[in-house]
Amino acid sequence: MKDIQNRFQVSQGKRVHFRLGIDCLHPDVERQSMSRLLAHSGVLRNYSQEEIRAQCQAYVELRVQSHLDDMAKWGLMSDPKGSYVTLTKDYIHGALLLFQKMQEKRLVVSTVNTVFWSPSQRN
Repeated sequence: MKDIQNRFQVSQGKRVHFRLGIDCLHPDVERQSMSRLLAHSGVLRNYSQEEIRAQCQAYVELRVQSHLDDMAKWGLMSDPKGSYVTLTKDYIHGALLLFQKMQEKRLVVSTVNTVFWSPSQRN
């Protein structure tokens, strides 16, 4: 959808600034990773947090490359080399700094928070 909007803006003679971003930090990644482990081994045992993180990292790297390949096949207006992935240390560091600033300005309320389902946390 964003590609269609960008192409329309370009056709109108406007300049478009678009940087592709791939979101890798959500509960679905862990669920999909654990599903892959179950499908591969047939048995789901108690994995350590390090093993789960390693599996999630491998899954995300595979999906990101697949996503970039698909975008190239579809001919979307994006620069894969200029894209960002939310799993990189720089992105996470920036997000944590932003969260810290928001907390200092009291924009984050600690009594109301979202609880994500996570097999590693058993919640």
